[in-house]
Amino acid sequence: MKTKTLFPRHLIIAFLTVVIVSCNEETVLPEDNLSVSFLAVSNQARQQFFAYKTGDAGYATEGNQHSFDQYFMPGIAISLLDNDRLAHQFVQVIDTSLGASKTKRYYSNPDSLSILPGDRLSVQAHLHSGSVFGTTIVPGDFDIVLPEDRAIVLTGSYSFGFLAVWSHSEGATFYLLNVVHHAELMHMGTVYIVHEETPFISRDTSYYCTVPIFSSIPGESWILEVFACDSSYDNHRFKGLPRAGISGDALGFFGSAVKKQRRIQLQ
Repeated sequence: MKTKTLFPRHLIIAFLTVVIVSCNEETVLPEDNLSVSFLAVSNQARQQFFAYKTGDAGYATEGNQHSFDQYFMPGIAISLLDNDRLAHQFVQVIDTSLGASKTKRYYSNPDSLSILPGDRLSVQAHLHSGSVFGTTIVPGDFDIVLPEDRAIVLTGSYSFGFLAVWSHSEGATFYLLNVVHHAELMHMGTVYIVHEETPFISRDTSYYCTVPIFSSIPGESWILEVFACDSSYDNHRFKGLPRAGISGDALGFFGSAVKKQRRIQLQ
């Protein structure tokens, strides 16, 4: 039985973890051209710390088969401190869950790590040529008001829509919404792995999500993820700061987010 991975056209890969480096004339690249990306997320047992060469075009985008592999920088010692106590050492991970052409290499904590709203986190990353340090305070707790868990959502021919409403998160500067569908389809003896993600950005506490449908069928469930994100990710991703929440011999950012989710049922 063959297995293939199917990616719809609208899929945006790894929206939370792609490092977008904005350089200006005053920015000095570190010796190893190191760029780091770390968004510490609550309610998520495994964290993902990315480290890559900067100055290389070709971060994973739709249709780019290079993925992140050739830009990965190995040999970094990473530790995360929670409320000033040494919490975890990170190890290298090779993730092929979405297919060989979409391999991701990153560092993660091998054991469970509990990050709570309001925690003060510090990260240290050491490479042979230098070190990177960062701090963040995780935004406050919040709740999703709508949709209710396992709410029924009516679908049209090519899309579905629903209103998402959530409470305010203290310390969050914006909210990332991600509508996710992951399934396995069988066709003529071949198993196709379908993974769809549609992200939305909101600076308020509500958003009407319109999601295109490429492979789902009535009765399947999708997941709405809401991330309340801190200013470091905001400053780097949207305001173009080459460094946010970090100092030392690298570009990039270290930030945090609180994650909540709801399951919705298509009909």
